[in-house]
Amino acid sequence: MIFQRIFITEQRLKQEQDTNKQKLQALDNIKGYLNQIDHSFEIVPMGDLSRLNSLFEDLKEAELSEDEELMLGEVFDLNQNN
Repeated sequence: MIFQRIFITEQRLKQEQDTNKQKLQALDNIKGYLNQIDHSFEIVPMGDLSRLNSLFEDLKEAELSEDEELMLGEVFDLNQNN
């Protein structure tokens, strides 16, 4: 389900005329971080942007970029602007 949401978001970004390469790169980064998760032990907190950010920062071992945070919220429908 998570990867399906990422795929849908990725396809939408590719179809938009003003495609933002930085957003697509951030989305690729998020996919890479998700691939690091052992889903049999780790629960992805899909409804809590703060916990999602913390999880992905732990996986990245650094703070998320602004684009990564934006795309994370967009994929999980957690941005207040959406």
